[in-house]
Amino acid sequence: MARASQLLTAVAVAVCVGAAVLGLPRLLGAAAGPEAAILSQLKAAEADGLSLDVPGAAAPLVSRQVRIGPTTVQVEEGGRQAVAVVLLDFTGRLGRTEVSALGYERVPMSWRDGHWVPTEGPAPRLVAAVATLEARRQALERGERAALEALRKGGPRPDPALDRLLQMEGRRYEVEAWLLRSERGEVAVAERYSVTGRLPGGPVAEQGLRNLTLRPVGQKLFFSPGLM
Repeated sequence: MARASQLLTAVAVAVCVGAAVLGLPRLLGAAAGPEAAILSQLKAAEADGLSLDVPGAAAPLVSRQVRIGPTTVQVEEGGRQAVAVVLLDFTGRLGRTEVSALGYERVPMSWRDGHWVPTEGPAPRLVAAVATLEARRQALERGERAALEALRKGGPRPDPALDRLLQMEGRRYEVEAWLLRSERGEVAVAERYSVTGRLPGGPVAEQGLRNLTLRPVGQKLFFSPGLM
């Protein structure tokens, strides 16, 4: 009996020590203040990865690799709201399209139920950019000029390359990859694409790389100057 009692005591001590160790990062984060807690939560994406819902897309944007670079945190008065500015290096896929992105993200955070929560998601600029790019890809595929012009900053303008594409019969527009670099006032995009279809002069089968620029209007991003 004495030996069994000693064994139970040892197990109980081990459980207590294990619980303390597992809880240590959270306790240390709380002790170090909200800045450390927010940084720790954001850095967890490097191990856990990201799955981001993109408005209008059939599938989420799923990371293959995430790296969180230099981060600054500003906590608002009252201590329940904060903004983290994060250097995000992201590689992943949206359906069949490869997505690579590098740039700063401004991530609003709120304190809820004992945790800091990203109120607009952990990568709002990346999601907004990919949503605009995906909306354009779908509209090109369907030949919806009005939907395309709605994505352009400043409204309609002459665009011979767009006119040619929309004239194709049996058009198929596929995006192999988007490479994004986010700056303060714009997002520069390199798009690797392929298009097939038929024009009056005969069949078309093209592959290429084009540069696009997205600029913010409010919380959304629009193409400027052109769609092609």
